[in-house]
Amino acid sequence: MVFPKILKALSYRTQLISLTASLTSSALDTLFTSVKSDSPVVKEVDYHLMGFPQFASIIIVAIAAVIYTSMGGIKAVIWTDVFQSFVMIAGIMAILIKGTIVIGGVKSTWTIANDNGRLNFFVWDTDITRRHTFWNLFVGTMIRGTGLIFNQSSVQRICSTPTLKDARKVMLFVSPAFLITMAMAFFEGIVAYSYYHTLGCDPLKSKQITNPNQIVPYMVMDIFNSLPGMPGLFMASLFSASLSTLSSGLSSLSALFWQDLVKPHTKPMSELKGTIISKVAVVVFGIVAVCVALLVSIIGGTLTQITGTILSAIGFPLTGLFLLGCFCPWANAKGAFIGTISGIILITWIATGQYISPNVRKAVPLPSAPIDKCYVPSTNITTPYNVSTQMSTSTYEYHSTVFTTESPIVDKIPSGIDYFYSIAYPWFGVIGIFAVMLVGSIFSFLTGYTKPEESNPIYLISIMYDTKETIYDKTVCVDNELDNQLRKTDEETNNHMNNENSTLLNVLEENEHHTKSQKNSFNKLDCDSKNESLPLLSEDSTQQGQIVPNESKT
Repeated sequence: MVFPKILKALSYRTQLISLTASLTSSALDTLFTSVKSDSPVVKEVDYHLMGFPQFASIIIVAIAAVIYTSMGGIKAVIWTDVFQSFVMIAGIMAILIKGTIVIGGVKSTWTIANDNGRLNFFVWDTDITRRHTFWNLFVGTMIRGTGLIFNQSSVQRICSTPTLKDARKVMLFVSPAFLITMAMAFFEGIVAYSYYHTLGCDPLKSKQITNPNQIVPYMVMDIFNSLPGMPGLFMASLFSASLSTLSSGLSSLSALFWQDLVKPHTKPMSELKGTIISKVAVVVFGIVAVCVALLVSIIGGTLTQITGTILSAIGFPLTGLFLLGCFCPWANAKGAFIGTISGIILITWIATGQYISPNVRKAVPLPSAPIDKCYVPSTNITTPYNVSTQMSTSTYEYHSTVFTTESPIVDKIPSGIDYFYSIAYPWFGVIGIFAVMLVGSIFSFLTGYTKPEESNPIYLISIMYDTKETIYDKTVCVDNELDNQLRKTDEETNNHMNNENSTLLNVLEENEHHTKSQKNSFNKLDCDSKNESLPLLSEDSTQQGQIVPNESKT
């Protein structure tokens, strides 16, 4: 199995690779945690929707996460995550059930979305600059799932299981649960579109809201306006998602900071001092997350694209680092370090250029819901107001961030560096991983590659080899042979230990028997010596109560 090999390999990292992976993972967790802590309060629970200040919401969420993470550690994080997951699922299910009932059933919801181009999954275009196609979504989703395996939070939870068997059970449960949760979130968006299409008033196009991330909360306030408490359930589900991600990130950052950045470079400390340092680290990283979250709140774009870009720029080069070590036995520490830095720089360059370049292809939004039935309130009466004419020639601010599979419309096809900047974001992960492995391999050969006899095949994923011969013309064991060898080694080790234990027990028994024999002999000798030293009692003296010495001895 691949994952146990990776976990074993972690203990054999060089200091350079350990530091590189730790710093990269810390940057990823900090940015990812900040975006997710910002998501329910800035991007969705806007002040105009819920009447609560944005900065205050961010601070409250951060304080709550810092308190129970620093006090309870990973155990508190895991148990609160369990509770929060049920709250999140309850909130999503409430929206799906109520929304489909209002629209007219699941069939009506699906038909409206399909008739208006919202379910066009199978776009076979191979243009890498097109925002969404079957290829980049399929490949990008698979690569993103691979990246989550090497995330510090994931590894931390897997390592907290008591046995490898339990870890495998967790992975088998997580995969379908993740897919089901993503499918529910996808259908939630379908319900939101179908609802406003049925209502005849798109809140984004009619400028009742200014951010596409506010559509679902706006719909919740509509469909649950007569059911007290249901908007509160939705709020709870959003904050649960935020707290869960924030606490997990803070716990991971604290563990990384102590284990890889403090402990190896300081004198041995007591457990109490280590605990205090970890708790202080949680507080510091919580403050950093709040500051970054406030900065993220001013960036336009959907949360999915922002988090996808961050994960691609930092997370996937980290994934490439692991895969370089697993698939490339010739890789060395220098090559791995240079490859990782190169991957981060490359993806950051593309993402930055895509954000600031005026010539980048912009995705055209899918047709919005109609707005001919929108109503504008006045001071005296509520009158229908047709805004279709007003909005027909304008586009809304966030048009480039709405998911679409439509072909981009631009004045001219970008060329040169602009074409490079126009690469669709789902391909960032593929580019990042490939860059790390390619550059890492090249620099490994330039700086002295790792020789075959120095590579431990236990930590290599042999699925990449079609035959037993590698580029070094050396035999590499396949997984079955490795497993048999490891099993044989374990059996020999166990037999040897059993033999040693049996021998030790026999020696202990013999020593115990010998000790008892010596003790009995000593007691007998001691008794004889005492008998010799005592005076003998004669018959007459016994009767008279007197002791008479033995004359024959004297």
